[in-house]
Amino acid sequence: MNIMETSFVSRKTLAFNNAVTCIYLPLLVTFLNYTGDLYNVGKPETAYVGCVLILAEVLKYIKCCLLPNGNTKKSEPKKYKIYGFFKGILTIASMTIVFYIAAVLFGAPFFSKHYQTFIFAFVLSILTILPCCLFLGPDSVPILIASLTFFEGSEIYENFLFNIRLTIFGAWLGAVLIPLDWDKPYQVWPVPCYLGAIAGCLVSNFISFISLSFCMPPKKTGKYYL
Repeated sequence: MNIMETSFVSRKTLAFNNAVTCIYLPLLVTFLNYTGDLYNVGKPETAYVGCVLILAEVLKYIKCCLLPNGNTKKSEPKKYKIYGFFKGILTIASMTIVFYIAAVLFGAPFFSKHYQTFIFAFVLSILTILPCCLFLGPDSVPILIASLTFFEGSEIYENFLFNIRLTIFGAWLGAVLIPLDWDKPYQVWPVPCYLGAIAGCLVSNFISFISLSFCMPPKKTGKYYL
């Protein structure tokens, strides 16, 4: 049983993180619809979406944990911060490959649309893995991924695990539209899974925000046990 120091992340921090996600994701989808790119997600012309998602997640983390009025982690030597940064990048890259392979195993085109599948896997990593790397550290990712079906731990870890579960479920649920013979633009791979992942992430953050904002807080402890 590992003891992880996550007390720097408060319920207020989590609620703010969830609230901002509930704001910027609908705005992003609205912008894509307005520009006519909603059904072009996964194509080169909408590659900027991934950059927007990364920027939004990093800015949330800066506001929550790095600004003077935010919650801050204990100071670490510079070399450990650099190590953590590159480890986080490696973790996201590794999980992108994992999601890519999983998408192919679940029916994504194997001999074609490699770019679209990669972009879908990358966006899935940004929505699920990047927040964990920022708030909990890269070392938390293998534990959370291994605990997708069953997990009992701190409220903080449950918050991020709930987002991973619902985002992946949203992506899987979106695939239901692909085999239907409606011949609609939103059925083309990876549009329904891409948008389904965003919808799942939005729903999970909304539920978490309501739970954190209006439910009774747990007993305060300095450490959480995983």
